[in-house]
Order: sequence, then C-alpha cells, then structure tokens
Amino acid sequence: GPGSLCPSTDSIKITVSDINISLFSRDTIICLGASYLIHATGNAGPIYSWTPATSLNNPAILQPTASPISTTIYSLTASWPGSGCPDLTVGLKVTVLDATINLHTPDTTICLGDEVNIRMSGDPALVYQWIPAMAMNNPTVKEPVISPMVNTTFSVTATYGGICFSSAALKIVVANPIAS
Repeated sequence: GPGSLCPSTDSIKITVSDINISLFSRDTIICLGASYLIHATGNAGPIYSWTPATSLNNPAILQPTASPISTTIYSLTASWPGSGCPDLTVGLKVTVLDATINLHTPDTTICLGDEVNIRMSGDPALVYQWIPAMAMNNPTVKEPVISPMVNTTFSVTATYGGICFSSAALKIVVANPIAS
C-alpha cells in the first residue's frame, strides 16, 4: 500500500532566567544596641545571600534584621547557578553610633572647698550636658572640675548626633567640719 506519513512532534523547554532585586532600604544610622530591618525584594528562583552574615538574623532571606555593633556595609548578592545569568549585587551602609559613657569617678565625699576632677570615657564626638551647672568649671565638657558647697548629685547626658543618648550620675557629699 501507499506509504503513510505519521505526523510527529517534539518539544523543548526553554527557561528564561531573570534576576531582579530591589533594595528599598537606604543607608541609615542606628544607635548601638538597636536593630534595623533591611527591606529588599526579588523574584523567585535566585539564591540570595547577604554579607557579612554575622550580625544578621538570617543572611539567606531578602529582609533580614541587622544588629551590627559597629558601622557595617551589607551586600546582597542574587545568583542563579546554571542559568548563565551574571550575579547581581546591591548594598547599603548601616552606621552605628555609640553613645556609651563610663563614669570612672565614684560617688565621693569631699571637704568644703575641695574640688573633684571628673574622669569619664566616651566617644570624642559625643556632646555633653551636665546639671546642675553651678559649682562646675564647664557643664558642656566630658570631664569638668566640680567644687560644690553642699551635697549635690550631678548628672550628665551624652548625645551622639542628636539621635543616641546615655546618661550617668555622680553624688558628691560635702563634709563641713565645724570647730568647737
């Protein structure tokens, strides 16, 4: 008989790979001890990884929470192994301000007329405000000299960039011996 031609079909699957990430978070400033939720979006398919991973709650998700202890530049890389697509990287900087102060002068008893040289450590960029300002050579320096006439509790507030704050207090008892 006459030869019959059978129709035949074959299919081939072509996958179009696309890497697309958007970083909605911008460079930011946080205070030491605070966290920052990084907001990024991306399409399904790529593998996402943040570096450095140490201060992130999860370096493999698009929206990790960062809790750095010092200023850190985070980079998000999206890669799609086997796709032929080049990796895509975006990043942001989280600046950490440390307003921590340590008052090294303990609560003290002095004789009337004596003075106390305050000793304190803290970032040089901090702005200080001591209260009360009386009996003090300068209420806006880190380590003022104080000479109270009566028992006084001095308190200091340190501010970093008007954003981060810390405080400390110092009690000075003034002994006033009266000769009999």
